[in-house]
Amino acid sequence: MGWLDLVLGAASASASMYNASQLETLRKQGAEGALIQAIIQYLREQIFEFKQMTEEAVAIEAQSAKIAAGAISVVELRLLSSGITPDLFLELGDKEYAKNTVRLIGENKRRLLGMLSTDEQNEVGRVAAAAARLPDYNYYVSNFDVGRRLMEATSAIAKYETRNGCMFNTALSLGYTFVGLPAAIILFGSSIDWNIGVVVGVGVWLAGFVAIIIWQHAGEYKAAKKTMEEIKDKVNLPRFMALDKELGGKDHAQQLQQTAQALVMPFFGDARLLSA
Repeated sequence: MGWLDLVLGAASASASMYNASQLETLRKQGAEGALIQAIIQYLREQIFEFKQMTEEAVAIEAQSAKIAAGAISVVELRLLSSGITPDLFLELGDKEYAKNTVRLIGENKRRLLGMLSTDEQNEVGRVAAAAARLPDYNYYVSNFDVGRRLMEATSAIAKYETRNGCMFNTALSLGYTFVGLPAAIILFGSSIDWNIGVVVGVGVWLAGFVAIIIWQHAGEYKAAKKTMEEIKDKVNLPRFMALDKELGGKDHAQQLQQTAQALVMPFFGDARLLSA
């Protein structure tokens, strides 16, 4: 796999950020060790991937110092936006490995940029910024329909869950049936002719029953729960929601995606760079 494929095909920086921030939250909450270790292992793999990308970027220098500078600038931006720092790791070996990787990226970026003219450095900056965001644009656009469905389902569940709980439904049904119905019949039966009052009371009770069903939105709630179960594993919801808030829709995201591709692909488009 070529360097550009490695960068654009790997888990994006925003996905790493959620795991990095989640780790701090879980530690403060005293979460179980197995879960924390799983996240630490993921972050270890991310640091290893950053180091691998850095080494491949430096290897491009013999071909083009400008392309190598662009490649390593992308790696640095991805690392910064990931939220991964040496302090997240508790073991000394992990801390040292992360520190050495950060140092390797920074030193080589400064060295390579120092070999370029001011115009070339500015070009590298523009290309790196675009390339660092491409994985996010690609993810958002390709998962837009499923992501929006999941967001809507999540919102509906949060809105109607308290109205559709098992205990709440049971109490409401029993109370409305065994208290509401007799009360309605007695109220209307005693105030007007008894026979007419019974009919009116039952009618009012039925109207109230229909109003409760409408208020509960039971159909929407069940449909949202079904949707959630079907697609919850297809999209990283926190990541998608953050991108949706930032990008604001598929059309705008596609424009950004196309603009980024127009900068990135020609810059890194050498066949030797893209070869395995």
